[in-house]
Amino acid sequence: MHHCNTHLTWYIGKFILGFAGLFFIYAGFVKE
Repeated sequence: MHHCNTHLTWYIGKFILGFAGLFFIYAGFVKE
C-alpha cells in the first residue's frame, strides 16, 4: 500500500479544488 502517495494525491486534489473555487469566485466578481 502506498499510504504516502494516497495522502499526497488527496492533498493536491484539495488544493486544486480550493484554487478552482477562488478562480470561479474571482471571475464571477469581475463579470458583475
